[in-house]
Order: sequence, then structure tokens, then C-alpha cells
Amino acid sequence: AKAVVSRIRKTLGITTAEQKKARDPAALFNLLRAAAEKAGIFVLLLGDLGSHHSDISEETFRGFALADDVAPFVVINDNDATPARSFTLMHELAHIWIGATGVSGPLRGSPANVVERFCNEVAGEFLLPPEALERIAATDPTGFDLDSVLSLTNDVARIWNVSQGVVAYRFLLNGWISNQVATEMFCAFADRWRIEHQRTREAREPDETGPGYYLLRRSRLGAGLIDAVRRALRGEVLTHTKAARILGVAPTAVDQLLRERPRAA
Repeated sequence: AKAVVSRIRKTLGITTAEQKKARDPAALFNLLRAAAEKAGIFVLLLGDLGSHHSDISEETFRGFALADDVAPFVVINDNDATPARSFTLMHELAHIWIGATGVSGPLRGSPANVVERFCNEVAGEFLLPPEALERIAATDPTGFDLDSVLSLTNDVARIWNVSQGVVAYRFLLNGWISNQVATEMFCAFADRWRIEHQRTREAREPDETGPGYYLLRRSRLGAGLIDAVRRALRGEVLTHTKAARILGVAPTAVDQLLRERPRAA
């Protein structure tokens, strides 16, 4: 896992210091996604079958990777919690690095599947390098109670802009907590996310509008795919009809989608 992490980090060109300096988990994910797209990997955010009426739960899938030599793809379920997306992205990049297409489910402990377990180790090692856990390792956290572990994982997650689940998984791999305790923590984190998600939906005003359609569509498709389609149209190697199928919009909406520029951060 350490060898794969080293190769991924070299390709992405992201240092551990840059990970810590990210403003929040969303900023870290954007940093990682932009680097992956620059390296030639398409990263999409898709969590439904065309509308919010067909949302797919993160319990069904958190992400999947198509390890294609020409056009490697990563798809991340945008119904999942924002802090969890960086782990899913790095997990799927590990799939691509070892050439193994796969679908990833929710984090529920150390999986039996050797490939899934390996990709989890890569993602955890990348997002939480040894320096992230040095201070905790010196205190021998194996003797801590559940409340102390929850507090520790929350502190590390906040500093490194990741989810508590990622930290708990590293604790599990290091033998600091049992699989039973880890499973209880993962379930608690999942329940907390669903409650927060539902509360956010209920708090939204009936007439409150979100981001514009094209802006949201661009965000989900990613700069890599948008730019590839734009270049193909300009080079006349792609028709508007085929571009529309790739982008998931009507042919008449292709030009407007490609004209839209992302807002400044």
C-alpha cells in the first residue's frame, strides 16, 4: 500500500502539507479531484438515474472505478457525506493504479475482499500519513474507552479534513480498536449523517433555489470530461448528438453547458 501511495502522490503532485492546509473537507476533495483530472482521470459525481427522484443511497454504492488504459473513470456517489468523498476518490484511484475495475460500498470495517481491503489501506495511508497519528501512537490508545476514541478521531479528522470514519479505519488497521468497536462507530457515523442530511432537507425553504442547472451539471461531470468534449467538438471528431449523450443533456443544451464557467472559489 505504501508503494502505491507513493506513486499516486508523485502523479498527483500533492503534499501532506497541502492536504492539511485545505480549508475544509470539500476543499480537500476539490484539490484531489483537480489533480486526478489533470493526470487524465475522469472524476464524476453521480448519485441518481437522472433526477433526485431516483437517488441511489450510499448504502448501495459509494463509488466505482473503470480501470481503462485510455479513459480511466471514477464515479463518486454525491449523496454521500462530503467528508467521505476524499476517501472514496483515493480508494477508486487505488483501483485504477492496480488495474482493477471495482465497485465500493459503505465503510463497515475491514472487508473480506482482498482488493477492497488493499484499496482501503491505500486511501487511508494517503489521507492520513504516519505523521497524522504519531502523537496518538505515543499514547498507546488501545487502553482508551469509546468516548476517548471518539474524541481522538474527531480531532484528527478536523485537522486533516477527512471523515471520522477514515480515522476510525486507521485505528482499526493499527490494532488500536477492535472490529466490533469500529463497526459500532461506522454505524453511528452513518446514522449521524442521515439525520443531518434529513434535517438539512427539512430546513430548506420551499421556494429556496440551489445552484443553477448548468453550474450543477458542470460540477458533477468534472472539468476533465467537459474539456475533453469541448476539444472533440472543436476538432470535429464528435457530433453534438454524441456529445449530448456523453454529458447527459439535450443536444440543444450542449453549447450552453460548455460555455458555462465555474464560479471562483
